[in-house]
Amino acid sequence: MAQLDKDNQNNNEINMDSLNLKDKKEIRTLIESEGLIKEKVLFSEEIIKLNRKGKQQKRIIMITQKAIYNLKPKKFNASQRRISICDVGMLTLSALSPEFAIHVPSEYDYHFISKNAQQIGKLLQTLYFNETMSKLIIVYSELK
Repeated sequence: MAQLDKDNQNNNEINMDSLNLKDKKEIRTLIESEGLIKEKVLFSEEIIKLNRKGKQQKRIIMITQKAIYNLKPKKFNASQRRISICDVGMLTLSALSPEFAIHVPSEYDYHFISKNAQQIGKLLQTLYFNETMSKLIIVYSELK
């Protein structure tokens, strides 16, 4: 498993901040208040979160080298939830749809829909390995 570059400058496969959140002052302030020193935005996109009742909610997923952030669109002063990469137990990716789940044993799971689910899975697997030196389990489901 390849280690993530320290600067993430020349690694387009990893650095997919499609919403350019790293350039937003509100995001830098959010990371300073909720995150760890020197966290960098590696990935961001608009995504659909499925709540426990199955209702679809528009969200922004932001991934740094240390955490996954769930943000409401245009409300970057606080996250809905921050999950440390180390707290992720496993991922489930659908083989038939763009749905995926992030399983967090110490809390509750997240169910998302994203056209980039496979890419998110690979990124989280790399980040998890960098943090824990263990492989993150990814299960592929044939259910939607």
